[in-house]
Amino acid sequence: MTDPHGIPGWDKVDALAKALLQTTGVSLTPQGASEIIKLWSGLEPYDKRPVAYAPIHQASPTGRFARNRSGCPGDAQEVCISEFLRLYTDVLDFS
Repeated sequence: MTDPHGIPGWDKVDALAKALLQTTGVSLTPQGASEIIKLWSGLEPYDKRPVAYAPIHQASPTGRFARNRSGCPGDAQEVCISEFLRLYTDVLDFS
């Protein structure tokens, strides 16, 4: 039997999935373990390949939205400082 994409071995994957879903508890009986091993061994090589998932996040942002240590985006630290001074010059006394 083939899967919806035409890859053979769908019935074997289905049998393994059913066996895994029928397990209860945190351990297997020796018979259950040997059954799962038998079903795994019967899979096609395509179905035994490890699954590679795409990363869902970046370690640190780069580019336009990266922030420097001042908390201002990109190279806009001067803009942040000048905007701060413009807003609070009358409150702060620099003399």
